[in-house]
Amino acid sequence: MKNNMLNFEDLENLKLAEDLAKTCVEMYSVTSTGLAPEIAYFHSEEFSEQGLDGGNKSSKYVNDIIIKLDDRHNLLRPETVESLFVLYRITEDPKYVFPLAYTVNEVGKSLKFLRSTQRLVLVDIALWSLDDITSILAHRRDKMETFFLGETLKYSIG
Repeated sequence: MKNNMLNFEDLENLKLAEDLAKTCVEMYSVTSTGLAPEIAYFHSEEFSEQGLDGGNKSSKYVNDIIIKLDDRHNLLRPETVESLFVLYRITEDPKYVFPLAYTVNEVGKSLKFLRSTQRLVLVDIALWSLDDITSILAHRRDKMETFFLGETLKYSIG
């Protein structure tokens, strides 16, 4: 960005990427655990279901999403962290810096969803998937996906 290497179309795409990343981060904020669901739907004129929110009634977006019962698990997918990492590299905006700034032991000192990850799923030397991100008493799965180590943590060491 400093070298003005982005054309108008690039800047439009960057704005879209930032808006999508904001939506991803807000998705974490609507749940009781602070972790995003595997799948979520947005309330719209054509599609609406009541009583299937994320559980965090203090979030201003809690009524904007639908999280169906079969989609309430969290597998610690890397896409949000990867997106924020790329946005930081492009913009150098410090609001995207957390993936670079934290080691594995410091995960979660910045954004709520990383604090939730540490509190809820960090067990000894493993991070566990959760069955229901809408419940603070969520059952931990006896499983950690390999993509968490291979794709997510590489952005937290920097």
